[in-house]
Amino acid sequence: MKRLLLTLLLLFGAHTVAVASDLEDGVAAHQSKDYATAFAKFKKAAEAGDAAAQYNLGVMFERGQAVAQDYGQAVRWYTKAAEAGNATAQSNLGLMYGQGHGVAQDYGQAVRWYTKAAEAGDATAQSNLGLMYGWGIGVPKDYVLAYMWANLAASNGGTDEVKKRDAIARWMTPNQIAEAQKLAREWKPTTVTAPDRRQESGGREPAASGTGFVISRQGHVLTNNHVIDGCMTIRTTSEGGKKQLTVVGTDPGNDLALLKLPSPSPNIARFREGRNIRAGDGVVVVGFPLHGLLASEANVTTGTVSALAGIGNDTRFFQITAPVQPGNSGGPLLDQGGNIVGIVVSKLNAMKIAKVTGDIPQNINFAINGAVAKSFLDANSVEYELASSGKKLESSDVGGQAKKFTLLLECFK
Repeated sequence: MKRLLLTLLLLFGAHTVAVASDLEDGVAAHQSKDYATAFAKFKKAAEAGDAAAQYNLGVMFERGQAVAQDYGQAVRWYTKAAEAGNATAQSNLGLMYGQGHGVAQDYGQAVRWYTKAAEAGDATAQSNLGLMYGWGIGVPKDYVLAYMWANLAASNGGTDEVKKRDAIARWMTPNQIAEAQKLAREWKPTTVTAPDRRQESGGREPAASGTGFVISRQGHVLTNNHVIDGCMTIRTTSEGGKKQLTVVGTDPGNDLALLKLPSPSPNIARFREGRNIRAGDGVVVVGFPLHGLLASEANVTTGTVSALAGIGNDTRFFQITAPVQPGNSGGPLLDQGGNIVGIVVSKLNAMKIAKVTGDIPQNINFAINGAVAKSFLDANSVEYELASSGKKLESSDVGGQAKKFTLLLECFK
């Protein structure tokens, strides 16, 4: 009987050997379809902190067994179990976010929980995560990762999973398939028991970092496309907590990307209204250059607009003299009134130019024209705000205000 109960517990997502009697009784009652008893036993164990019971209680709320169907309560209990490391609850929670059941639909959160469950070996989560990457939902489209996760799911699943994997393969080159197969062979499940930095990043350190800034009350964040390109997870630390961002839209041609925080933000940037900025006007750059080497807080640098066009007279860009380092990409370029006039995008490769001209250029950096960014936001139906730049502020005041809406973005691949 003991062995039977343990087998049933595994089917319901339990991941511990030490099973409380209430949980055992709940599983047995559920198996015999005595849902009232099962619910009472699961609830008692769940309230005592048992993750397996929390998961099972979530299942009963989701299915409406012994209680009225309540997706909100299902999400509540799935979340408790998921945060405790229950992979099946993490997978179910990802599905709730993906479908918008009991919680606002949030593909970024769906990917977050699918990733945790998939990395723990949950085949359903692996399959769903593969689909998210294949369609570019909640993450940048990546056929290699889509195939890798689909392949892992296929090794644990049936013919349907094989069909999904093979469908993804139709869009891939032989080299991409070989790379995905190699990743699948090298993959190992991860087990994390403590809520530390590595748990939040899926067991890895960030592969890269950049800067973004909040541009709407709804929590939209603007950055460069190259900052988030190929990222499995994009994370920031805001108001003392780690938050994962969802990819809403990208424009690789103009190197722009639109992300979204999981909740609204009270601090937002505003675009400059009225007369365009001129060559010679002062500007302020805020960002997180060389993260991990320099100070952890946002850095503030100043300079001027040296030209109203980039390389080859490309009017999508400004040329600026404000110092820019790796990690500044995607950060705000502000006028002396504290309003957005551009998005920092790149630094001229001084060594390459030196090989051609014999001289090392100084302070030649670029930013995307704010007008290009506004067109991108308009295309994505983002409600951004404008403000007059009539009052000139001290650069330190501009930087201080901008720090409130400027975010460090960490990319996990």
